[in-house]
Amino acid sequence: MTTNSMGHSIIFHPDAEKASNECRRLFMNKWPFPSDEHKKNFDVFKFYKFACAAYPHVLVERFPHIVNLVTLLFQLDDVIDALEGKAMVEYVVRLTHVMDGTIKPENEVDRFVSEVIQPVRDNGMWFVNDIILGIHKLIEAGKVPKNDITTIERYIEVRSIDGYPYCAALLRYGLNIQYNPEQDLQVKRIDRIAAGQARLFNDLISYDREVRENEPGLSGVKVLVEHCGKSPKEAKDIVQNLTNTMYNQVLEESDTLLESTDCSTDARTYLKSVPLFLSGHEHWTHGVTNKYD
Repeated sequence: MTTNSMGHSIIFHPDAEKASNECRRLFMNKWPFPSDEHKKNFDVFKFYKFACAAYPHVLVERFPHIVNLVTLLFQLDDVIDALEGKAMVEYVVRLTHVMDGTIKPENEVDRFVSEVIQPVRDNGMWFVNDIILGIHKLIEAGKVPKNDITTIERYIEVRSIDGYPYCAALLRYGLNIQYNPEQDLQVKRIDRIAAGQARLFNDLISYDREVRENEPGLSGVKVLVEHCGKSPKEAKDIVQNLTNTMYNQVLEESDTLLESTDCSTDARTYLKSVPLFLSGHEHWTHGVTNKYD
């Protein structure tokens, strides 16, 4: 076992190199990039490497599907970012219907989405619906007006469901557990902390680039600067401390629950993988991609 730049333990999936290379080839050959620049950025940003340390213990036969579906989320971000309001919601909801098979593919994106979700469908619609629920959470987060987010607590509440539920659904698929953390209050709390940690870590790494490129998006650091009167350095220090504290909370509370007799087998399987997802996410964000530099 090795550690990432934050000193947190990481493990790589045994098929990481093979599956990520296959994913790269799949997208380069079949994904309808909107421009040559987007295609170049896909290679430069190494989206297909995200899953390598974020999903180290998932089933070998399911790992390639997870690599493809995580990478798909990054690519859909480009499409979604170009849309607003009702158009964004309608586009994403339509793709979820392609995923569950209620709408037949009509274009290149549809056909690609249908292709990469098919192995999940083959393993049961419960997993497909779990992934789709994660996508609906992403839509829900996007609907909240920016002017409604003026504290770091509100920011974490809203933006922690932007992406993490989708990734967590893929984790459950990879572990082959039909388990809903929302039904267990203790696991739900740990999952919410993990979601907030992942979002804030992204914000911490990307803030300087966002300011340099004058990006209009919202982040935890920006909330502290623009609404709480903090300097950029103070805000980044606060977010850094929060990410460390939240990561440790996930570890400690998971360990405590794993030691109890109240923890189900599925909950145990899930909780053992959540801290490794976070450290793998940190590794990719601050050690592999330059998307946030």
